[in-house]
Amino acid sequence: MRVLKKVYAKIFPASKHQVKKLAEELQKEKEELKAEKKELKALLDEITEKSSHILQVLQETNNTENHRLKEIEDKVYKSEKNSYHALLQSQEAVWAHIWHDSIKDSEWLQNISFSPGRWAVGYQCLYVLYRVLKEVHPNKILEMGLGQSTRLLGAYAAEYPDVSHEVVEHDGTWISFFLKDTSNLKNTSIEKLELMTGGFLDDDQVTMYKGFETKFAGRKYNLICIDSPFGGKAKKYARIDILRILPDCLEDSFIILIDDYNRSGEQEMVKRLETVLKDAGIKFSRGIYSGEKQLAVVTSEDWSFLCSL
Repeated sequence: MRVLKKVYAKIFPASKHQVKKLAEELQKEKEELKAEKKELKALLDEITEKSSHILQVLQETNNTENHRLKEIEDKVYKSEKNSYHALLQSQEAVWAHIWHDSIKDSEWLQNISFSPGRWAVGYQCLYVLYRVLKEVHPNKILEMGLGQSTRLLGAYAAEYPDVSHEVVEHDGTWISFFLKDTSNLKNTSIEKLELMTGGFLDDDQVTMYKGFETKFAGRKYNLICIDSPFGGKAKKYARIDILRILPDCLEDSFIILIDDYNRSGEQEMVKRLETVLKDAGIKFSRGIYSGEKQLAVVTSEDWSFLCSL
């Protein structure tokens, strides 16, 4: 036993006092580490709390900025919309002056009042139509939609015995009202055709005149004025009736006017119209007149000057 103690003493020479002291130091370090850990946890909790607050402030700031940005975008959009509408109105006002200057010396267009705009054709359409009548004297006229243009075309047809003016309209009440308020339509005939919904190419919801193709097939025109029917629930095309009798319904020299060309349905219709003419080998020109609405003009090549009056 003594031998073992001597060996132990040689291997572990530290005294009990030293061991105790070492243990106390280790315990102290342990407590210090525990205190530091507690401080670190408190610091981490504080950082987490402050980070959460900062994130909340950033989120609120972001929401406020997004709201302000949305308000600014709305104001810019409304301003642009109002500016664009003002531009269209100014264009319409210019066309009104041009129209009145153009007709003031007309011998056959006297004492007739017009109310352009809104659902009716605009001043740019009336002006172009008047210039067409004056410059090329069309004598076979088909008009789709009874209205302000009918007053002009009816007066023209009444002045020239060689002119035939046919109008297609679906609303019987409107026809009766119009005839009470309009006189001197001796070379104008009004054909009442009901509206129907049918298919045209890839659109199965197109509004069209019932029996139009049967009624007008085989006839030829050198002026076609299209302002009806309305688009309705159509997915793609509007006012396609004339496409059913093209190109056989056209004289060698012709002009086709399509009102409301600013709308997609009428634009798609004009694209198809041009395709029909190209496929038939008919050379043509196209022009656009812009007021509050747009008027598209498609003419035979020899009448192309009518696209830029």
